[in-house]
Amino acid sequence: MQQEQQTNIDLSPLEIRLALFAHGYSPVLARGKVSDVAGWRTPVASIEEISALTASNPSYQNTGLLCGPLVALDIDTPDPETAAALLAMADALPGADRALRRVGRAPKISLFFRATEIRKKVETPEYIVRGHKCQIEVMQDGQQVVGFGIHPETRQPYEWLGASPLDVPFADLPEITPETIADFVAEAEAYFAAHGTPVREKKDTTSNARSGGDTFWRRINTAALDNTDAWVPSLFSSAHKEAGTGAWRVTSRDLGRDLQEDISIHRDGIQDFGLEQSETPISLVEKWGGAGSPQIAAFWLCERLGREPADFGWEQRDLGVRMTLGKLSKPPEPANDDVADEDDDDEPSTPIPQAGGLPEHLCFPPGAVGDFARFIVGCARFPSPHLALVASLAFTAGLVGRRYKGPTGLRSNLYIIGLAESGFGKDVTIRVTSALADSTSWGHKVSENLFSDQIRSLPGLAGKLRKSPSAVVIQDEFGRWLAEHTARNAASYRAEITASLMELTGAPAGFWGGKRRLPAISRASSSPA
Repeated sequence: MQQEQQTNIDLSPLEIRLALFAHGYSPVLARGKVSDVAGWRTPVASIEEISALTASNPSYQNTGLLCGPLVALDIDTPDPETAAALLAMADALPGADRALRRVGRAPKISLFFRATEIRKKVETPEYIVRGHKCQIEVMQDGQQVVGFGIHPETRQPYEWLGASPLDVPFADLPEITPETIADFVAEAEAYFAAHGTPVREKKDTTSNARSGGDTFWRRINTAALDNTDAWVPSLFSSAHKEAGTGAWRVTSRDLGRDLQEDISIHRDGIQDFGLEQSETPISLVEKWGGAGSPQIAAFWLCERLGREPADFGWEQRDLGVRMTLGKLSKPPEPANDDVADEDDDDEPSTPIPQAGGLPEHLCFPPGAVGDFARFIVGCARFPSPHLALVASLAFTAGLVGRRYKGPTGLRSNLYIIGLAESGFGKDVTIRVTSALADSTSWGHKVSENLFSDQIRSLPGLAGKLRKSPSAVVIQDEFGRWLAEHTARNAASYRAEITASLMELTGAPAGFWGGKRRLPAISRASSSPA
């Protein structure tokens, strides 16, 4: 096989992306190895879309290849001897002599095939071999692999050994079956096991989630791990159970996060490989189910397990209060659990906050705002009327757009901030409003025009407003974003964004065109919500 290295591709990012699209690949905009452009997991549909994405995201200079129909067999092994052994195994696969090969940081290498069936990512555990952390990852549906641009660690261009996707159409790649992938991964893991030691030894769970009898919380976690089938599908509708291991897997794509690794839920424990941390059933329900407290999460698990909290040692004490989400008071204390163990990681350590402010019935005003808020609440596993109202106001304002003006002839700007603790269920308000927008006969077109990506550049903001003068901008971690853009030593591009937003939302009339004066946008009728 020809091994000439292609390192100097004299093409711009846009030219590379258009060439990849013409050859049947789906290009992905990336910064370094990461792509966080909204909707990157959906294949691009046209050269116009590629051009628009490139123009509005100038800082994304690297280009990735979307996996799914494309399979990237990634030999993530920095040890030269181990990499050579695994590459020899890969070379023995059917059609491997025609597979495209890309190098980011040698001796690591990726081989590219065409999938006969679209599956989820498959990987070996991580092993330490001759002092190096080694692993095999087969990137499939929901992942992307950077192929063009500058490697963030070596600061050198990515290299293709021989031909690249710019030369070989996707349809000409060799096919690879799920069975072939499974056999290769098994063979690679056997090699790792024979020559190294696993990075993560199976944890002694007797002192953590599977420890029974010590506390109410541990009893719940143990029972939930013993019967994952009873609650995992309800918590994660997209979770799939592996036939071989019996573990439930939830992909980062389905979780809506820009990570490649999954969450694994097994009777021996729960591991979030994306964040490289362990979880318990209670913490998982808090984080991804929107439960407002460990107690609510534990009670929800009891319901799915078909058992009462008292079966696990919960002693209901009459404190003269009723527990309802949105009007929380101090929870009843579990029997014999008045003092948390110092090493009890899954013991709740913070009091549940008091909720005050707007009475709950005022979260559902007459008309569309109230209807949308009720719908959002109805879709939430742990509903919050206040957060639902926040989302409904922004959604309705975006739909109304420039069709409304006040009695003085001016439009109103809405500044809406929803504050809640992590795991409270803020994300469901975003997902449900997006689903509402997609539910019309126009499909995703409403979402495309209504919602905007997070504000990252002045050209991106101006481009969005020229296309959709009224837009809903969901800015997560708003406090941190505000601090970065208003700090005394803020970067110049952030200062430009701040000045433009103040001009857009603070002046009653006039014209604004970003850095370009024509065509301009009328301030009197353009109101990002």
